[in-house]
Amino acid sequence: MSRILLSVSLFILFSFNQAIAADYKKRVTEEMERVFADYTLELRDHERTKIANRYDRNGMYFLGHGKKRFHSFEEIQTIYAKHWQGPTSVEFKNMTFEILSPDAVVAIGLLDWGIADKSVERFSYTALLQKQDGQWRIRLEDESSK
Repeated sequence: MSRILLSVSLFILFSFNQAIAADYKKRVTEEMERVFADYTLELRDHERTKIANRYDRNGMYFLGHGKKRFHSFEEIQTIYAKHWQGPTSVEFKNMTFEILSPDAVVAIGLLDWGIADKSVERFSYTALLQKQDGQWRIRLEDESSK
């Protein structure tokens, strides 16, 4: 009898934990969808300060096209203020969010970036976001095209 009770108790506990995990994943996914919806608007509207503020205060790694670079937060602010060329259009597509911990999420998808000549370049997109001061901030970003 005690084995049956233990088995039932473990099953209930496992099912409860699975439900909590599924609810947590749903909440974080919805939060990430909002983050990327806001990020899209900021990129489209060329809101340089808001875009720079999305990055990790300890700096970030930028990967892509066979390169790896680290930028301090101060360098990121300068890049967006003085050198960044915004898109004519922008859209993140087919985004997937892999939760690594309560404070770390990997975002994976595609990025369509409009160029001044009205063409659109497609990139594969990967970002590691970490929570800092209650905000999701980009620690690593990889944008690679063909």
